[in-house]
Amino acid sequence: MKTIKRGDAAFYPMTIRLDCSATLRVSDDAGRLVRSEELRPGTHLVERLRNAHETYQRLGWTVSGLRPGAWGVTAERAERRLLIAVRAGLLVTAAATSTAATAH
Repeated sequence: MKTIKRGDAAFYPMTIRLDCSATLRVSDDAGRLVRSEELRPGTHLVERLRNAHETYQRLGWTVSGLRPGAWGVTAERAERRLLIAVRAGLLVTAAATSTAATAH
């Protein structure tokens, strides 16, 4: 039997936009917040994550590949590892994700 990891993009793919605010969060491997950016409702989440991916690459980090539907990527440099991810509130409703999934 195949197990699905918590937050797996195959099970909970990231939508293009949400009707609620979200956060672009960068944390270290101990879970400590390194950087946080509030994303307004309607922000193109895939594009924002792609921009963060490119920015960290330009800064010399080795960044994992962007996978369709993924909510985040990892970045590594020297002995340091970061998680760069989009986070939505826990109370994102089905309506917010269903209308956002079709918005382009």
